[in-house]
Amino acid sequence: MNRNGFNSITILCDQMIRLFAVCGSLDEANEIFRGVSYPTVFTWNAMLSAHEQHGESSDVLRMYRTMHVDGVAMPDPVTFLCALKACSNAGDINEGMIIHEHILATIHDPCVVVGNTLVNMYAKCGAMDDAQNVFDRLSDRNVVSWGVILTGYSVNGLSIRTLELFESMKDEGVEPSRVTYLCALKACSSIGASVKGQEIHIDIIREGFLEENNAIGNSLVDMYVKCGMFEDAQDVFEELLVQDVVSWNALLSGYAQLGKDESAFSLFEKMI
Repeated sequence: MNRNGFNSITILCDQMIRLFAVCGSLDEANEIFRGVSYPTVFTWNAMLSAHEQHGESSDVLRMYRTMHVDGVAMPDPVTFLCALKACSNAGDINEGMIIHEHILATIHDPCVVVGNTLVNMYAKCGAMDDAQNVFDRLSDRNVVSWGVILTGYSVNGLSIRTLELFESMKDEGVEPSRVTYLCALKACSSIGASVKGQEIHIDIIREGFLEENNAIGNSLVDMYVKCGMFEDAQDVFEELLVQDVVSWNALLSGYAQLGKDESAFSLFEKMI
């Protein structure tokens, strides 16, 4: 078969693998892959993406090792993204560090997406020093990069560091996003930083986030409740465009924790 014909068949197989993956048919995707005589990096990426989308982290890492060790195809940024996501989901920092070395050896200056995914991998594995080191070396940090590192500190319970980094982000002229505001509010809730929480509340109102995002509103209610500022919590609650079960639970849990049983029961009846 001529070269163009070979390429056409390979491209068709890649598309079919992706199609079966979207439909949840990994067995069929695997069958097609096994029938490709000379899979390209795009074919491998289609398989890696298919298994990563379905949470098959061990299979992703197994295929990555086969691809890299056997030298069947040179990994590209998409390959690394799939492998790093698998490490994040599996909490496999050792494999993640090996892939990090491969990235440095293959790509002189990793793109911001790969860099962000590296930061996320280390953060999800609880290795915040490594996450910070990668973050500091990113040549093109964006608001997503800040969101990833802030989420890492927040999830790992490092509230003071979360707020410090949040301020550093603003000092660098980066406008906070929904994710970064949520991380900062969670940090304020955890350590009872009511003054900082009020400052963030003002910024959120100015940016219009409270009107367009219920998660931020709920986080504000939760922050005020955990700081013991029930009047402020109630005010935010009343202003919410949508008062969902999360909003009600934030108030209910606060009243319950303070032993205000009558208020809690009254609020519960109102919710019903």
